[in-house]
Amino acid sequence: MNFDIKQKPDPAVCPCQFCFFWSAANGKQRGRSVEERLYTTEGKCWCDFGICIRLNPEEGDRDWYSTDNPDLEEAGLPWFYFIPSPDSLVPHARDKYIADSEALWGREHWKVSE
Repeated sequence: MNFDIKQKPDPAVCPCQFCFFWSAANGKQRGRSVEERLYTTEGKCWCDFGICIRLNPEEGDRDWYSTDNPDLEEAGLPWFYFIPSPDSLVPHARDKYIADSEALWGREHWKVSE
């Protein structure tokens, strides 16, 4: 996949391999048994906390995206690329998100217009 880092991604789209909970088909499988890995023939979200609204907007209970920094770095994407706003971040990361993302996408890009 090619991404334009100057263009903020759609927050409703699952970032797949860039999320810690995602496992690629016959690829990197995090925290799963050998049996589960053998039977994974397509990419799958392995989040045990709930259903992510990025995968299922009707049944999802929240956005469960968790950055996978090594994969982001390898693709040349900034750590905040798939995070739509600083709202769910811890205070020290919130300030860094605002500074870094506003430098790329513009002032207050993350605020929702009413």
